[in-house]
Amino acid sequence: MQWHPDLFQGDEKKAAEKKFIDIAAAKEVLTDPEKRQKFDNGEDPLDAEAQSHGGYTLIIKYLNQFGYMDKMPKNMSMTSPQMKSVVTDFQRFMGIEETGTLDKKTMDMMNEPRCGVADNLSLRTNRHYNMNSNRRHRRYTLQGSVWPKKNLTWKVTQYSTRDQLRGKDREVDRLMEYALHEWSKNSGLTFVHEKGDKKAMIEIGFKVKDHRDGNPFDGPGKTLAHAFFPQFGGTTHFDDHEQWTISGRPGVDLLSVAVHEFGHALGLGHSDNKDSLMYPTYAGKRTQLKKDDINGIEMLYGKRQQKDTTFLDTNERQKPNVKSVAPDLCSDFRIDAADCNALDECFFFRDDYIWRISDDTGIYPGYPKMISDIFPGIKGKVDSVVTDQNSGRTYIFKKNKVWVFNEPMKKAVRVDDTIENLIRGLETPYLDAATRWGFNGKIYFFRGDEYWRYEPERVSYPINRRYPKSIQSWKGLPDKVDAAMFWPKTGKTYFFKGSQYYRFNDISSSVDRANPPFPRDVTKWWLKCKTARLEDSNDINEIPECDHKNCNNYNESNDPNAKSFFRSVSNSFAKSVNKFLNLFKH
Repeated sequence: MQWHPDLFQGDEKKAAEKKFIDIAAAKEVLTDPEKRQKFDNGEDPLDAEAQSHGGYTLIIKYLNQFGYMDKMPKNMSMTSPQMKSVVTDFQRFMGIEETGTLDKKTMDMMNEPRCGVADNLSLRTNRHYNMNSNRRHRRYTLQGSVWPKKNLTWKVTQYSTRDQLRGKDREVDRLMEYALHEWSKNSGLTFVHEKGDKKAMIEIGFKVKDHRDGNPFDGPGKTLAHAFFPQFGGTTHFDDHEQWTISGRPGVDLLSVAVHEFGHALGLGHSDNKDSLMYPTYAGKRTQLKKDDINGIEMLYGKRQQKDTTFLDTNERQKPNVKSVAPDLCSDFRIDAADCNALDECFFFRDDYIWRISDDTGIYPGYPKMISDIFPGIKGKVDSVVTDQNSGRTYIFKKNKVWVFNEPMKKAVRVDDTIENLIRGLETPYLDAATRWGFNGKIYFFRGDEYWRYEPERVSYPINRRYPKSIQSWKGLPDKVDAAMFWPKTGKTYFFKGSQYYRFNDISSSVDRANPPFPRDVTKWWLKCKTARLEDSNDINEIPECDHKNCNNYNESNDPNAKSFFRSVSNSFAKSVNKFLNLFKH
């Protein structure tokens, strides 16, 4: 009580009052663990204004880290002209209202998960960056360094230790290959997977916290990953504390983030175009380059001068053109099987041929191909195909035989095995269809009007003795289906019969109720066939807000009715619902 104001008079009493308040404030901070932690982090825990904005010091650190300040200011208040200018620069780059204040939209943007590379590269190198009100014609940013050669090597040097990716090194390699291919097919670059001990040009790793590269990670959320530009080695790191996903499940989509980070490793900075893959913040699953991204990579490495022969097109150089002899799905649609793998690559199978399905073009360029081009050793008609999203393995069934592939374009790990031997309890001479059901992740086999549930992790009894059951449990489906597949993009399961398809609603446990109703024509809603334009269809008027001018842009991937229940509620709630309802489903 040495500085209690009642013990002093006059001017000394005013000084004592100030001292007494300071001591009381210090006690409040030191006795409150949360406030003490904020004080240790450089914040003022008793500053109501700063705390209402998530911490003034943290805001300054954010703006400095991402290139809006070239040094940490010592005495800049939140309302100073300098601070207003910096905040306006941030708002302009991110494409939000330029208020110059730390309003809710600005703070929400700062709290979005994002890439750890700076937005404003010029300020980070102490050069003035002209961010005036005039929009720039060129939206992408060139960092200034490029690789001296166009044939680049890559490898993953440190895999994830998290449960969702542990033991899936092969799937991670394939995902990284796919992400690099997205840049290769739009530039003069090629990428080679370095599998030996030799050092690769682009090395990839999963890291946590301070991993000694000067750019520590911050745990779940906020900074997801970062990459170094070519002049600094192209090293690419992912925060291993994130909930990464590679199979359409809830979490941060690894493929989307990888495509973005490899843009930096090749020399591109962030773009202020929100549609660009090089926009700084994470916006869910987006894996295809936009015009802005393509313009940027072509500026650095030029256009691809020859037809893309990488990735799944590798064998095309040795194979004759099969398009002239393969069936025309647009004029005569029927398929034997369908499947989507963990990377959202979806395929239709018929006779000896395979078609890859694209959101943008209907049938992916370069297809159809021979099935044996993608799955070596498979010749002739197949009965069903399904990929186990947990293991990444693809099962291909032909009559009573089954082949198992760890990945496309590699030899099968199980060849010409019998269904009875490989899948204990599945007593059937053949299958009509097979699919993973998105609701519970289990695999289901269909033959005629019956179905079985397959759980490979249950070694003793992977097929429960309660099966087979009647297909009538799947309300709305016909008595027999030709093919089925789960599509991670929409989170829905699809069944095909003749030239029509059904979309299954996991919550109602029945075929989706939508306009137009199911079944729908595959050629109109999946293949974008010129002979089956949506605007020529009688059901076009039933599509919400369709004005005939852009009706032809509707397909199964962007149908307004196709949103999965699990994409419209929080992940935690969805998981709870899933666990509860799974007790009663099929």
